[in-house]
Amino acid sequence: MTMNNANHAVRALRIEPRQSLDDFPTPCWGTRALVEEVLAKTDIGIPVSRVFEPASNRGYMSRVLKEYWRDVGTSDVFDYRDDPETVDRQDFVADFLGPIGDTPAAAAEIIISNPPFMAARQFIQRAMALPDWRVVAMLTRSVFLEGETRHRQLFADAPPQFIGQFVQRLPIVKGKVRKWKRDPITGKRKRQGTATSYSWFVWWRDAPTGWGDPRIRFIPPCRDRLERPGDYPDE
Repeated sequence: MTMNNANHAVRALRIEPRQSLDDFPTPCWGTRALVEEVLAKTDIGIPVSRVFEPASNRGYMSRVLKEYWRDVGTSDVFDYRDDPETVDRQDFVADFLGPIGDTPAAAAEIIISNPPFMAARQFIQRAMALPDWRVVAMLTRSVFLEGETRHRQLFADAPPQFIGQFVQRLPIVKGKVRKWKRDPITGKRKRQGTATSYSWFVWWRDAPTGWGDPRIRFIPPCRDRLERPGDYPDE
């Protein structure tokens, strides 16, 4: 492996400590891509349902979900409600992997989130343990598909029906959502980028029997089309 390739591989890992909040908010167009390029273009569609976002962070994802659904509940294990960059305040503070009890999560039909990578499997399994779930969609690094342990613990018995692979990189930055960054050499602004590949993993409870392996849907370049005024604090 050359030094350049090694650097690229390390940057693509996005490793966080196991106890980290994994604070990587989702640019709004990445959530719109799930709805418009995956759900709306498959048999799943955009059902009228109770939606829940269990790792809502500063609300960039939940704000977009409210563009498509009226009933959207949100929580996060950390309280981001008074963070100056919060755009849609979470409903309550809760650990999705802890006791759910009498919360909006208990009645959720569609669970959509960008979960902490180290807990993504557990988030998926908790979502599919909810009694009324219909669709579970989790945004995670594309390498989530790899791994013998993950296959044994999750995919062998519960493979997703769809994997929506971003063709255009979805730039997710730690602790903030930004449209621009400064070129370190020229000082000029350029569009935010990333070395990490992301995919939407989607489970559909009403999938026909005998579905088999996941179907890959390529999410075409759609950043310019799906961005909206007000999506970024640095516009």
